[in-house]
Amino acid sequence: MNITTLGRRTYARVLLAGTGVVAVVALAGCSGSLTASGQVSNGQTPTTGGSPATTSTVSTPAGSMTGGTGAGMPNSGSGNAVAATHSPSIPECKAATLALSFGGSDAGMSQQEQVLRFTNVGKRSCVIVGFPGVSYVTGDNGQQVGAPAVRTGKIGTQITLAPGAVASTVIHSVDVGVFDASACRPTPVRGYRIYAPDDRASMFIAVRAGVQGCAGTTPDPQLSVVSIKAGSGNPDQP
Repeated sequence: MNITTLGRRTYARVLLAGTGVVAVVALAGCSGSLTASGQVSNGQTPTTGGSPATTSTVSTPAGSMTGGTGAGMPNSGSGNAVAATHSPSIPECKAATLALSFGGSDAGMSQQEQVLRFTNVGKRSCVIVGFPGVSYVTGDNGQQVGAPAVRTGKIGTQITLAPGAVASTVIHSVDVGVFDASACRPTPVRGYRIYAPDDRASMFIAVRAGVQGCAGTTPDPQLSVVSIKAGSGNPDQP
């Protein structure tokens, strides 16, 4: 499978020239804690086990966000969780009725593209449009690692997700080895904190062991993300 057909081929060539980008938008510090399985336990003792694709949510009150400007909210300075105008007759898809999972991936020289899926697990249809917020997090308290993902490309069209329907985006990440170690400050990460467009509640999805992000300031983004599209994001699936 070649995910680079999602408009990322040109971007990958730039990375091979020595620049770096990774994925997804201004995200905030989490008020709860992450368990060993990557779930938010809101202050409870971390547990072991669990599926790495499990989605957990935590509400982040406005004005209490850290690690980014207006994290997870549209039209908020450097924040990248951006929504466009949506139909007023159908509610927007929110964390409470969305489940996250990974689709296919495509790795190149010092960079990777990973499909991230949003499944409507609610009982009614909802709409979703725009860029999600994405950032690396680490530790039991969900501390953000480095800058959130920047958005690339144009905003997509509004998608109506019926119960059980799927939409997806692509997160592009750059290996820490691309950057100067003193500027990057490589740090092990546990997963991504994700905001649906126009949502204040975050979701978490764990990554495989051994993934690192840059806790420092890099000359180019370590993460980037594209606008959400309808479907699974894999060419062989709807």
